Amino acid sequence: VYAGDPESLLVTATSQADPEQQDAVRTVTTVIVAHQPDLMVFPFMSVPEGHVCGNNVYNLDGTDQTDRYTCQINEPEYSTIVVQNDGTVSDTYNIVGPQSSDGWTIKYYLVTEPNTLPGVQNEVTSSVARDGLQITVAPSAYTYLHVEVMPERTVPLDTTKEILVVATSLGDPERQDAVLIRAHTEVDF
Repeated sequence: VYAGDPESLLVTATSQADPEQQDAVRTVTTVIVAHQPDLMVFPFMSVPEGHVCGNNVYNLDGTDQTDRYTCQINEPEYSTIVVQNDGTVSDTYNIVGPQSSDGWTIKYYLVTEPNTLPGVQNEVTSSVARDGLQITVAPSAYTYLHVEVMPERTVPLDTTKEILVVATSLGDPERQDAVLIRAHTEVDF
């Protein structure tokens, strides 16, 4: 049964004492079509030991779905975003995130496994940081994005950069979800 398709069920009861006595009831139900992206985030290379933030949490500000870390100047740090379809039908999501700015380099990589090292061949930064990357995901299925964040030498110590990544359902643009990555430059003592 596919979402949106009606499914009919007929139940018939027959008397054991008199097989001529029968009754029946028919019901028709339809699986509701629902669209819902679910973004989750965790530190790169921490699965399965790590904590995934944001499962079944839906909002547009990253509350309860935030990855935080401290990073060194000119050394990249990575977060992994899970793009999951919590809807009942296959859906295409438009994934949008900020571009590099203010001395922070931000890159995005589409990968099939959470602990896969990102490579040039799967970099999707130009799509994500411009109009968005469109990803089609089946119900209950998921894919992964790695986000690379690197503060350049021009970024002062003790500075925070927030990267908000948003997924919008193309099947129902009112259905969205977001995760937040909060990178902080290390304080030099």
